[in-house]
Amino acid sequence: MGISGEPEVKGMIREWFERVWNQLDLTAVDELMHAQGEILGLGNTVVGRSGFKEVHHSFTASFDQIHVEVVDLVAEGNEVAGHSRFAARHRQSGREVDFMFSFHGLYEDGFLRKVRNVLDYTSLMAQLNLLEPERMQMIFDAPDR
Repeated sequence: MGISGEPEVKGMIREWFERVWNQLDLTAVDELMHAQGEILGLGNTVVGRSGFKEVHHSFTASFDQIHVEVVDLVAEGNEVAGHSRFAARHRQSGREVDFMFSFHGLYEDGFLRKVRNVLDYTSLMAQLNLLEPERMQMIFDAPDR
């Protein structure tokens, strides 16, 4: 792909987030993801379109009003990386969540072949009130000397 492919992969990843997450259009998974695509960082490694759709269903069953904003992107050849913001409402608690995540994607033959996500799960858990502040503080407390 070379340098000329950089705007193309940026457009493809923007389309992925817009259609798959903001529009909840699962037909986009079949159109944009490689049949043996791998997604890492959303729990267990997900392989294939049906595996990703299961993870997507788990997210949409747990959250509504989902919006993913691509904050920045860099691309080289058939690779793209960036930061995005995930905002949604947790269905069970009614709490609003908003956290950043990073990703690196690899395209092959025009399809998303592999994505590594790094999510700020600590922020998500804190926003859902699932962390005990006292226990978190223990990590940073120096032992008495």
